[in-house]
Amino acid sequence: MHIALVLMTGNPTFAGGVPSVVLQRARYLVAQGHEVSVVCRGGDGFVGHREHEGFHIYAIPILKHRLERPFTKLHTLSFWFLRSLGKGLEEAHTRRPIDLVDLQDSPAILGVGPFLKRHRIPMTLTVHSSALLNPAPRPWIGRRLHVLYERMATRRAGLILPVSRFIAEAPRRYGATEGRLRVIPNTIPDRLVDLGASRLADVPHRPLRALFLASLIPLKRPDVAIDALASLPRGAVHLDIAGDGSEFEACRERVAQNGLQDDVTFRGFVSDRTEVERLIAEADVFLFPTVFEAMSIALLEAMAGGLYPLASNIPAVTEVLDERFTFPVGEAPALAGRLSELIEHTERIAAARGELVETARGYTSSAVYPRLLAAYEEAAQA
Repeated sequence: MHIALVLMTGNPTFAGGVPSVVLQRARYLVAQGHEVSVVCRGGDGFVGHREHEGFHIYAIPILKHRLERPFTKLHTLSFWFLRSLGKGLEEAHTRRPIDLVDLQDSPAILGVGPFLKRHRIPMTLTVHSSALLNPAPRPWIGRRLHVLYERMATRRAGLILPVSRFIAEAPRRYGATEGRLRVIPNTIPDRLVDLGASRLADVPHRPLRALFLASLIPLKRPDVAIDALASLPRGAVHLDIAGDGSEFEACRERVAQNGLQDDVTFRGFVSDRTEVERLIAEADVFLFPTVFEAMSIALLEAMAGGLYPLASNIPAVTEVLDERFTFPVGEAPALAGRLSELIEHTERIAAARGELVETARGYTSSAVYPRLLAAYEEAAQA
């Protein structure tokens, strides 16, 4: 079976997010003997057709680098870019006929739809997020357009693959029946579970080592992590902040205002997977004060690596964690209280590791992807 994965948010060589999900899916499908093509956005010299780890990538050019930052998102919704996605599929189809297309971003239906109709190829839709459910501020027209794209893609797909039970609510609201829904969670590499299993007897650090691993944007609420740290005794917790984004400078100012320069280290954007795993291996606690999440790979990776998570009690998180590991959204005092408990009772971190690692094991590629392959086979035969 030849499966084409289409995404607009990057390419599989990127470190995280949807591209990392696509990379894991491609690796698994290739290992099972299937042909895989990835049609995606190019950038940073990564354009055109190339082979990568046994599958084929068709990277669509975007704007010149000096204009890329302010206009990339707009450009990827343009007629020219969306039409190029269809051309990428045509190139992959010429090399070997495609049996199934899995759409990773709903707006891509505008460019992929004509290709599917012309060749009568079935399509699945992986739902990584939803403008309908995401509370993040967004221009009215932008939200309405994304809701329209989601509705179009939902109607066109034979099977719909939401990444969590929570995110499955979006296609339901668009009219998808239960018979068309298959929840396929995001996954993590199996080797990360081995990392956590090797740490079961480790003694937590003093001071505690905490890790914030996410984009520094309002939706992820890095300010909550910093404010929680500010209310604790100095030197009780050291926080590594790994990420970049619009709130980076504001976070640095917040740290300086609270006199936390010795307790916080900014790592910037970490693209090297080895470095990400090193940060996980050196930490005790994972701080995740996000406002919205469909199914967080970073949270699952932290759990697999043996970290004690303290996360917002949003629906996608409570599917994975119980109330011992959660706190009310946006409440820095509640997060500080949980950290204070761990400072006084560090034995809880080690005691919870085995349970957390076993929970994460259920989200490894080997545990989840047989269900994904079964869904692909079902959709291709329909």
